[in-house]
Amino acid sequence: MSALPSPDLPPGPHRDLVARLHDLHHRAGWPSLRALAKETGVSHTTVSKTFSQPALPSWGTLELLVEAMHGPVQDFRDLWLAASAPTDDGAPAPAPRIAGRRAELETVRRHLETGTGLLLVTGEAGIGKTTLVRAAAASSAVLVARGNCLPLSGEVPLMPVIDAIRAARRAGRERFDDALALLPSSLQTSLARLVPDLELEAIPVDDQLAGMRQLVALSEMTEALATTASCRLLVEDLQWADLTSLDWLEHHLTHGSEVPLVGTWRTADPDVRTGRLEWLDRVRRTSDVRVIGLSTLSADETVEQVRLLVPGTDDDRAARIHARSRGHPLFSEQLALLPDDTDELPQQLASYLGHRLDRLSGRAGSVAAVMGVADRWLPVEVLERVTGVATRAFRRGLRDLSAAQLVSTSPTDEVALAHPLIAEAVRRRLLPGEARSLHGALAQALTESGDAPEAELAAHWQAAGRPDRELDCRVAAARHAHERLALRDELESWLRALELHDTIGPGDGPPLWIMLRDAMRAAVEVADLVAARRLADRALALEVADEARVHLLQQAGDVLYEVGEHETAMRLLDDAHDLLLRLPPSAGLVEAAVSRFWTLVQAGRTARALRDTEATLTHLAGVDDARLGSLRFSHDLVALVRQGDFEGALAVTEARARASDPDDLTSRLLVAVNATDVLLGLGAAPVQAMDAAGGALLAAEEGGLNDTWVVSLLRTNLAWSCLRAGDVSSAATVLEPVTRRPPSAITWLPHQAMAVVEVRRGQVDLGLARSRAAQREAAHDLFWAQSLCLETETRLWAGDVDEAVRLLDEGLGVVVAADDTRYHGDLLTCFARATADALGATDDVDRRRTAHAAALAWCARARRQPFDAAGVEASHRAVRHQWEGELGRIMEAVDQSPWVRAALEWDRLARPHDAAYCRWRAAQSALRSGQGTIAARLLKRAAADAREHVPLSRAIAATAAGRR
Repeated sequence: MSALPSPDLPPGPHRDLVARLHDLHHRAGWPSLRALAKETGVSHTTVSKTFSQPALPSWGTLELLVEAMHGPVQDFRDLWLAASAPTDDGAPAPAPRIAGRRAELETVRRHLETGTGLLLVTGEAGIGKTTLVRAAAASSAVLVARGNCLPLSGEVPLMPVIDAIRAARRAGRERFDDALALLPSSLQTSLARLVPDLELEAIPVDDQLAGMRQLVALSEMTEALATTASCRLLVEDLQWADLTSLDWLEHHLTHGSEVPLVGTWRTADPDVRTGRLEWLDRVRRTSDVRVIGLSTLSADETVEQVRLLVPGTDDDRAARIHARSRGHPLFSEQLALLPDDTDELPQQLASYLGHRLDRLSGRAGSVAAVMGVADRWLPVEVLERVTGVATRAFRRGLRDLSAAQLVSTSPTDEVALAHPLIAEAVRRRLLPGEARSLHGALAQALTESGDAPEAELAAHWQAAGRPDRELDCRVAAARHAHERLALRDELESWLRALELHDTIGPGDGPPLWIMLRDAMRAAVEVADLVAARRLADRALALEVADEARVHLLQQAGDVLYEVGEHETAMRLLDDAHDLLLRLPPSAGLVEAAVSRFWTLVQAGRTARALRDTEATLTHLAGVDDARLGSLRFSHDLVALVRQGDFEGALAVTEARARASDPDDLTSRLLVAVNATDVLLGLGAAPVQAMDAAGGALLAAEEGGLNDTWVVSLLRTNLAWSCLRAGDVSSAATVLEPVTRRPPSAITWLPHQAMAVVEVRRGQVDLGLARSRAAQREAAHDLFWAQSLCLETETRLWAGDVDEAVRLLDEGLGVVVAADDTRYHGDLLTCFARATADALGATDDVDRRRTAHAAALAWCARARRQPFDAAGVEASHRAVRHQWEGELGRIMEAVDQSPWVRAALEWDRLARPHDAAYCRWRAAQSALRSGQGTIAARLLKRAAADAREHVPLSRAIAATAAGRR
């Protein structure tokens, strides 16, 4: 089917939401109303209204539609929340704003509208019970009358039920009176005794059935309100309700009433009396009671909550709030309202937690102090040892904490304070000397038990004022972090170890040069170039033996290359290589040789890297070190790719993968990057790339290693493979885990790829903003230049043509200076396209000739012909034909044959969006030469191939309509 009609809406969030929904419908191939209705389980009329009516749809319906069309649910959630916000004139929002809880919200809403019996929403204090039920009430199609129980209301019979009846009367006097009229006069009289403001005559009745008649009157009035006013009752904080109210609820449920009721109940409350708990256990066993237990919010839901409270909050701050609150909504809310530069506890939280701690006995306070300092799960025997109190007193203290709901237990006989903020409140109450003593005792006990990682032990020794014990733990922590690829943790540990080394001397740790070498490497890996440069200066000034000098020269050369001092970097690398060849072969030199090889390749000095590595391999041939195999693999892989032998390169990569240690995740990730890079050169399908990388990527995901350069490279390769195949949704899925936060020196490349995803989805402004942010983080070296095809696509579809030409001009300058021209043809074609776009419809022939000559000049400056069949990727023929077409477009040629040949080659490689672009250009040429029938056929095929590419689809449609 074609596009659905759009409602006429004023500019604003609601219109943005509708426009995005129609764009999604287009990208999904315009599925019919009935197809969407079948997929979502709603009527086709509801689907039609969602697309075409001016009323804001419910989130539940919209979410189902977005999922059915495979759209980004969270993006639409944000748009819907913006559209549902109050208007400028103060009108109420059409729907509540609540973070997360989508399934629970829908369950409560449906129960209010169509359910029966009691729905009980449970959870600890501040978990969001009230927010949920009130949001559900506000979004439901029925009237909800609310009654509240208070801590002192347990002695006031039927107080919350009477409050709810009064709330129903205030909400609609006329409908309330209609409901009241349905009751027999005797029940009206009984009700009047409970609710004196009904202005009915309450006839005194002194018999044993008066209480029963009142319960019946409340039930009948509840039924009547549901019938005449579509009114439901909501009672909050039932744990504080009087027993008569609870009796009425139980009576109402057990006498077959079909009117739905909703209640909330606070769990983990030590002040709830036994009679109430017995009632809860009893009614939960009945068939007319359903229970929803609320837990904490996820990290993403906490981000949503914080942004609702403080619009514009960035991801990093929201993540910090979640780390402290652990998703507890009340705690998150209080932390969100604090200034961002403070780590204080909010006053309300401090008072709330302090009140709970003040009620502890002395023995419980001692146990809590140790648990607060530990701030983690502790084996009971370790906790008892550090506490230092008698076993009987310790056990009583632990029982006191449990009774106060302040401690959590595990099946493995471990305990912890119930929440990190409780531990924080405990630590704030400790005196400085007291805290230092506890940290020392805890560090010693954890060391003896072997139950803590080195970084945790180091932190405790630091807090205990024991730098001698801390240094060894910092070094061990750095090495352990390196093994886990936790590179930021590694750098922090090395920097602290160096600080301790300068204060107390080396101790039993490694030599200073090793600490500096490894710290430099970690700083480069996490792109902390300020720290890296400072470390390099110190390393170069150090007096060391020759073998250590090789390592320091090599690593310092890497640092200087990264900070842009390329000539100095090359001199240091050459000095390291010359010194290495003069030294006796040893395993320690292999690592420096591997690092030097890749630095030279990155600098575009591939021939030199291959030549020098041959000499290095010969010199170190007798060394028994597994890393020598890595150096040989790197050399052979780059040599084969340089020759254009991608089949051979793939064979070498697969052999290396088979030989790799499955427990060495670093090697697995590097091999996966190499494999996917080779597969891109071969033009392989995305499934092959996924097969080659999936295992390593999954292991990296499970290990929390997304914030590393090697994972960024791997995800970008996989995403680019999907984009080439026209699968924009899969590309987005691959990139999403590493693009949630703003771009950094580690993640700028996947952000650049995500910008292409956003542009192809039609979010052009969003993609351009992301692309510009990514560019600010990229070092303009050979690697950056080779990635400019991603950047060019974003810039050109966004209309930022002049900047695209400028970046490509700079990138080509970097590429032609290198001896590796693998991407030269792609960049030349992008440059010609950007140049043609910049010329537009100008009739200045001289300007066109100058632009044409500039493109040819860049081609001539290549060290080897970039469009030859030898030494290039599988796409070389398609790129060559497209280059010819773009050159023709610069000169306004009407020959569509280069474009058609390029499209056919892209078809062969299963790259539909590239083929669609070329057929679109071919159709434009055909139209200029009067070949309308041919143009129509080309445009029809192009439109079919351009699915999931919104700007290209629009451009094709515009050409077909005669607008361009």
